Amino acid sequence: MTNRSIALLALAAFTTGCSSQQALAPFDKASQLYYPAVGVAKKHVTISQFADLPMYHDVYFPSGVAAGPHHALWVTDRIDVDFGENAVIEVATSGNALNTFYYEGGSDLVDLAKGSDGALWITDDFNSQILRMTTDGSFTAFPASATPWHIVSGPDKALWFTENSGIGRITIAGAISKYAATGSPTGGICVGPDGALWFTEPANDTIGRITTRGKITYSTSGISPGAYPYWIAAGPDGALWFTEHDGGRIGRISTTGQV
Repeated sequence: MTNRSIALLALAAFTTGCSSQQALAPFDKASQLYYPAVGVAKKHVTISQFADLPMYHDVYFPSGVAAGPHHALWVTDRIDVDFGENAVIEVATSGNALNTFYYEGGSDLVDLAKGSDGALWITDDFNSQILRMTTDGSFTAFPASATPWHIVSGPDKALWFTENSGIGRITIAGAISKYAATGSPTGGICVGPDGALWFTEPANDTIGRITTRGKITYSTSGISPGAYPYWIAAGPDGALWFTEHDGGRIGRISTTGQV
């Protein structure tokens, strides 16, 4: 059977077997084929949605979210610098926006995390800086010299963040250290169960690990080529779990590097 015939049969199975209750069939870029469609789980969940900036919901878009002070969720709201100011929103678990803090001037507030000092630490890629924000909305800026992306509170009471050229560390006093990477770690970063920081290099299909002393190791074996691994989180099973943004998969990597 030719590849064209296989593709037609797969497409037919997808179009005849898929309904509005089923998920889209995954697509394999390498073979240019659709896999047979699979049904979604029958268990249903309830999703509540809250407008954090209801007056401007059509131009603002939320980016980072983190549990923070006051037992609230803290959200970065982004908008094009030509149209408005980026904001940090304190949101109660009821969905009510408690406070809105605007960062005056052009900025792009991507991600945030609660620091060991009880403040919010925020990446601003537009100005290549890390911001510290107290719960009353006072900002302090620390130049990062490169574009910061995602940030997490580390096991050493400092904040760790990804940037275009490597991994950054900033103490709660504002002292920044940089650790060069072989690729461009512009994806997520998290604390692993082994006490190290784990991060993604999307363009290189790579998962990285950095100790709190700055030693970096990499894992690539088992990651789908062209998958663009992006978000990463520590799982309840002692492993790390990551998304393959362009691969249509979820990946699991052990602390020994087995994917």
